[in-house]
Amino acid sequence: AEPAAAGASGDQGGAAQTVAFTAAVPAAAKAPETDGIHHKAVVNDDGTVTVTVSAGTSAAAKQLSFLLLKAGAPTSAPAETDIVYLGEARLDEQGNTTLTVLVNRPDGTNLALNTSGDTERRVAPLLPRTPEPAAMRVLHDTVTATVKTQGNAPAQATITLVCTGANKCQEQVDVSHNGRSIDAKKVTLQPGKTRDLKLNLRDEARAALRAGRSIVLDVRIGTAPAVRVTVTP
Repeated sequence: AEPAAAGASGDQGGAAQTVAFTAAVPAAAKAPETDGIHHKAVVNDDGTVTVTVSAGTSAAAKQLSFLLLKAGAPTSAPAETDIVYLGEARLDEQGNTTLTVLVNRPDGTNLALNTSGDTERRVAPLLPRTPEPAAMRVLHDTVTATVKTQGNAPAQATITLVCTGANKCQEQVDVSHNGRSIDAKKVTLQPGKTRDLKLNLRDEARAALRAGRSIVLDVRIGTAPAVRVTVTP
């Protein structure tokens, strides 16, 4: 274990960093002898984050090193500009402590914890990170149509859909022009995948494109508000 030196600190956006230490649980509470280091963080109304650390009774009265870093920064040898907070605290006889730290972007912060006892270093996001909800969206808000100047062949345009998030996307997709339906279908996409919707544009839409004018399509995905996509000739 390598406790950090107290008193060093960094910032996110220049805000001052403060920390307070108090006992996390009453002395009479029973704690495990050793189960690694655990933490729980709660964001307060004043912008601070209260972090409860539990290291087990095997780390009782040991020194805790507490390091906060910007997400993506290396934890072994971070640059000074990546350090949000660096300090120490003394664990109580149950191996617990509570720290309150001012953090500008807690959802973009990682922490590294270690003790002067026989514990394994903990590296984790400061706050729990839930997977981004699945969401289907239009990849480009402007596309180019293929238009034949004569004949009855429709003008054609392609809209690309993408599934963001960690889960499969499945939505009803409706495309219209001036209130007239162009295409409507249910689309299923795996996370991170795309699908091209090839659209046939006739009548008023085709005439406008043939005349060299752009048109605007309304693309409604599920129950979300329609997205406007400009189609240029």
